Amino acid sequence: MKEKDKQHIIQEVNIQRELKSPFIVKYIDRFKNKFRHIDKKNQKISIIMEYCKFGSLKTHIQNKKDNNERFDENSIWKIISQIS
Repeated sequence: MKEKDKQHIIQEVNIQRELKSPFIVKYIDRFKNKFRHIDKKNQKISIIMEYCKFGSLKTHIQNKKDNNERFDENSIWKIISQIS
């Protein structure tokens, strides 16, 4: 991984940590102590995020797709308003 890419990842995590919104999954912490939060060998970073009881938007979209269903208009507007 290039140094520039690493810096972008760190910046993204720092931004996530500062965001405070009921519509954004909260950053809780990073793995500490015996766990390193950056795994240079596998090029991974380990962070702890808020639990999403009802899953992610990606999961909801995939479920609709798998069941050949569509979101109703009210749901679409609610999702769009929360994203923006």
